[in-house]
Amino acid sequence: MSRSVAIVKELYTKFAAIDPEELAGYFTEDAYIQPVMKDPYQGRDEIRRMFGLWATFGNVETPLRNIVGDDRVVFTEWLDQSDFGGKHYAVPCVGVFEFAGDKIVAWRLYYDSAAEVSSEVSGLNARRAPSS
Repeated sequence: MSRSVAIVKELYTKFAAIDPEELAGYFTEDAYIQPVMKDPYQGRDEIRRMFGLWATFGNVETPLRNIVGDDRVVFTEWLDQSDFGGKHYAVPCVGVFEFAGDKIVAWRLYYDSAAEVSSEVSGLNARRAPSS
């Protein structure tokens, strides 16, 4: 297993108890996370902020279905599961990670748009704080 694949596997285990500072540390200072069809989170400060929003979801689980890669690029497939507002959400996702050494420089997220629509209606859009 490549070092980058091991890093991504480790990252996914951290989503159950999100520490925005710790997770941002996996990324280079100028890295970005690009959810498809949304503005990217550019730079470590924005990535930290994004993880802070994700930390408001309960019972987060991200079981990996597939992971493959080398030292430069890693592809993942998983089911993003969480609780919010008394409801359980499960969103099928695919991600592409790019690396420079042991740090992530880019993470592009692709997900089921029908599940995203239900997330928008419920206030789970990660670009803004959840509504109370």
